[in-house]
Amino acid sequence: MDIALWTEEDMQNWIGDAIQSRPLSPKTRIMIGQDDTRTALVVRRDDTATARLIEKTLDENRIGKIQQDVISGKIIPEY
Repeated sequence: MDIALWTEEDMQNWIGDAIQSRPLSPKTRIMIGQDDTRTALVVRRDDTATARLIEKTLDENRIGKIQQDVISGKIIPEY
């Protein structure tokens, strides 16, 4: 399994124009305010084993708690 954290700029540099992105709408930006601490996890369509593994092992509540601890300065993020 290969995992990476990429910014949009990283994706453009490595993958090129195949990446499609668009900014959030003004309405959405107002709704989320400063709470844009979410991300997307992308898995190849035919890689069902990895998708199942991720679904079984990720704990969304724990991830949310860690995010809040980082935002509040209680812990330092590790990558």
